[in-house]
Amino acid sequence: MNRTDTTEELAWTAVAAERAGLADLLQELSAAQWDHPSLCEGWRVRDVVAHILLTSQAKLPWLLWQTALARGSIARMNFRTAIRYADRTPPQELLAELRAITGLRHQPVTTDAVDRLMDLLVHGHDIAAPPGHLPRNARRCRTLVR
Repeated sequence: MNRTDTTEELAWTAVAAERAGLADLLQELSAAQWDHPSLCEGWRVRDVVAHILLTSQAKLPWLLWQTALARGSIARMNFRTAIRYADRTPPQELLAELRAITGLRHQPVTTDAVDRLMDLLVHGHDIAAPPGHLPRNARRCRTLVR
């Protein structure tokens, strides 16, 4: 195994751990907390979870179609698809889906395992950091933002 393979393997191992840790945190949320604002302006906790799920499984044709619908704006596409998915999917289904993809090693076009890990770390923090909507458990929160 060369250095690149080792880095990739370590990154995927960390992705799985972060997804599992995030699912454990989300398990403790009330219905109201799923609708609490995240650190992403205009995004609720459930929207960020939907975004994590969608980007973890996105295939090129779907990405191209959704980007075209968003008139070429990746940011608009990310926002709209996450909101639509979050609005039609109950929190417990979002949570079950997150648990189901814990070990998934899919990379959307132009990304790699390290990109997946960074996206998950940033959005895990977006969910965990707003005060008052997650139970205070410093050990779990530190796991998310490492």
